[in-house]
Amino acid sequence: MIANEDLFWNWLQNARRRGGGFVSAFGEAVVRADLENYRTLRPLLATFVLKYPEYGTPDERRAARDLLQLALDRLTGFALGAPLADDDEERKNDADKSR
Repeated sequence: MIANEDLFWNWLQNARRRGGGFVSAFGEAVVRADLENYRTLRPLLATFVLKYPEYGTPDERRAARDLLQLALDRLTGFALGAPLADDDEERKNDADKSR
C-alpha cells in the first residue's frame, strides 16, 4: 500500500470516494498495490489525474504533467530540443569522414 505522503494521495482519496465505478475501482487498486505494481501503475495514475481533474488539485495536475513528460523523455531518449545520443555519434562520424 502506498504512503499517504504520495504526490497523488489527495486525488486517490477523492477518486475512491466520489468517482464512478471504474475510477473508484482504479483508485482502490492503486492504493492497494505493492511497490512493484504501484511503479507500473504510476504513469497511468498520472494520466487519470489529468483526465479526471475534479478529484485533484492544481499541484497534482502539474506533477502529473511533469511525470508524464519525464516518462516520454525516457521513452524517446531525449528532452524536447535536445539531440538523441545517436545523433551526436552520427555527427562525430560525419566530421571524421570529412577530414
